[in-house]
Amino acid sequence: MADIPRIFAILRVIGYGLAVLLAIIYAIPILFLRRFRHRNNILTLNISLVVMFCSAFWCMYFIMFEFYPNTLFQNATCPLLFYAQIVCTCQLPFTFLMITINRFCSIIYTTKAFFKTKKFIAICIATQWIGGFLVAIPFPIFIKPYCNLPFWMMVYVLIVVEIVPPIVTLILNLLIFKHAHNSSRRIQAGNGITQHNTTSAVITNAIKELRKASRRDLSLLKHTLVMFGILVIGWIPLYLLIVIDYAGNVSPLVYTNNQTTHKSKNVE
Repeated sequence: MADIPRIFAILRVIGYGLAVLLAIIYAIPILFLRRFRHRNNILTLNISLVVMFCSAFWCMYFIMFEFYPNTLFQNATCPLLFYAQIVCTCQLPFTFLMITINRFCSIIYTTKAFFKTKKFIAICIATQWIGGFLVAIPFPIFIKPYCNLPFWMMVYVLIVVEIVPPIVTLILNLLIFKHAHNSSRRIQAGNGITQHNTTSAVITNAIKELRKASRRDLSLLKHTLVMFGILVIGWIPLYLLIVIDYAGNVSPLVYTNNQTTHKSKNVE
């Protein structure tokens, strides 16, 4: 009879391994081809790095979890293990948040040249990574023997990682949408005036460019909302389950299936 849990574990490891490989392939042109080093591609490169970092960690984690659980879950390794888990868990939501903040500043404050520079992008990316490492600090401090965590820390993760970033991202995206919509209305009004008063090619071309920018921003907004919606739908139920059904077992941060919960109890 086939070992279904083992098959799923292997597929999970393969999936994370493929994610690492695809992220590397996607990042190579941006790193080595000058024409791809646009400011927006720097944000894309950061997403690739986050995917590589997190997928590599979870790939190694599930290999150890499946084949060497007693080595993985020890009092000496638990603080570092939980710290790395939280860092990896929060990086992707924080990445989407930083992308939204970058877009918000560059769109709303169009007259501020600083918000369109690579320096500002670097500040956003550095803030995202540093924030992820700071958020995870309480875990190695408050962890208990046998890799057990206080209940309040599960609530902390749910709020800081899966509630606050989506709310802030949603608010900023709505403000971007409102700004783009208002700009479109102003462009239409200005277009009507110019049609009656001038036929300047410069003004006409400027209006066309503004319209293209507006459509581009709205398209980006839709993609951002869809991608982050998928992220929220995929992660929030997991952490709600942890908060509601938290028993203090080994590695409760990863509820991938019943096998995980069962093995955690056995390890403890």
